[in-house]
Amino acid sequence: MKAVIICLLFMTIISCRKKKNIPFTDKELEFVSYTPDQKQIKFIDSTGAISTLFQTYYDRSFRVVSGLFNTSDYYESYEVSYTSRDTTGQIRNGQLIISLNGFSSYTPANLDLYFYDYSGAFKPDSLYKDTRTFSINNKNYTDVYKLKMRNDSTIVYYNKQYGLIQMVYKNGKTITRTE
Repeated sequence: MKAVIICLLFMTIISCRKKKNIPFTDKELEFVSYTPDQKQIKFIDSTGAISTLFQTYYDRSFRVVSGLFNTSDYYESYEVSYTSRDTTGQIRNGQLIISLNGFSSYTPANLDLYFYDYSGAFKPDSLYKDTRTFSINNKNYTDVYKLKMRNDSTIVYYNKQYGLIQMVYKNGKTITRTE
């Protein structure tokens, strides 16, 4: 009985602690590339077809994440979504969704990337940027991350200033940011 009372007292004390805001780390902020005023972005594929994607959703806020013993904190969250539309305004198959969410102080944020027919999940804290200058589509980029899933040969080039720069598929097809 004494152990139950002590356990209940402990849980009460923990649950009364003040909730805190847990912001993204500097490394995680490298993937917060798009802003609410960035209403459209353009990509060109290896056949020369240009796609314009329009921002359909943007959110950067703190959200509650519950922990052990009824504790919770506010973790920073970021999500942006772009979708292509045809001349009548109807949504087409082109889509870019990027989300970055923290889950707990024990787990780094998770970066989810969906682009056309590609999806990947990455841990920003485990990624390294290349400080060399990359020339992609006759434009120079620095501080580029090369993202690649283990079981997939698709390569994604990404940096803080431009976000998704290029995707290179196993069959040689590319989709490249044009501005």
